[in-house]
Amino acid sequence: MTLTLDLDTSLAARLQSEARRRGTTEAAIVEELLRAKLPAPASLADAVEEWLIEDQTSDPAELERRERDLAALKEGLNAAHSSDRKLFP
Repeated sequence: MTLTLDLDTSLAARLQSEARRRGTTEAAIVEELLRAKLPAPASLADAVEEWLIEDQTSDPAELERRERDLAALKEGLNAAHSSDRKLFP
């Protein structure tokens, strides 16, 4: 990905100086800094846990709707399954 940054002259000079000192490019320095400061990507398990927390509810109507949706999903998966054995008895 290409990204253009508008840096003030003082910061640009510091970046250039640091790149020269390290014997690398300005882009490499910026990438290193971003990797160090940006949060790591969440694992799939972390994302699912976050979704479960976000979707928590105690609303009886919503809980009933979710149960109906789950039952319909199971029924559809059982119907589409290639053997007579149900995936979700």
